[in-house]
Amino acid sequence: MLCDKCKKNIASNFYTQNINGKTYRYYLCDECAKSLTNINFFLDDLLGSLLSSGNSFSKINNNINNNIICPKCGASLDDIRKNGKVGCDVCYNKFREQLLPSIKKIHANTKHTGKIPSSFSSSSLSKISDLKSALEIAIKKQEFELAAKLRDQINDLKKASDKSDE
Repeated sequence: MLCDKCKKNIASNFYTQNINGKTYRYYLCDECAKSLTNINFFLDDLLGSLLSSGNSFSKINNNINNNIICPKCGASLDDIRKNGKVGCDVCYNKFREQLLPSIKKIHANTKHTGKIPSSFSSSSLSKISDLKSALEIAIKKQEFELAAKLRDQINDLKKASDKSDE
């Protein structure tokens, strides 16, 4: 979506203004958003400061080799700290130890507890949960044929759920 003000750059900020009970919404690029307000309070700045401030991230960051980069997107830990943005899904695994304290600080949790798709019935969720538990037990007992069958059943249930979403 293009910026509502300059019509040139991609809008990365959403601005809502309420005047006399009327709500006005603007989608703005960074430059136009900064020109409309004197407040330098943008999400990237906030996340970057949360990632770099406090004891957890900065102490760990100082103790590791800053040359480590993500093999998928090329982001370094320093890039994530400066931008406040994780480059890709692989970054979460690559920099897990360094990101966990900051993620806990930002979200107060490290496990996603979001919404479940409406097509995903509670019985499907229960079956998948039971199958995952059985899968873990099978792996611990090194019963790999059973584990493969359980994995396939889990994938089939997930695929069936995805098809019902369409």
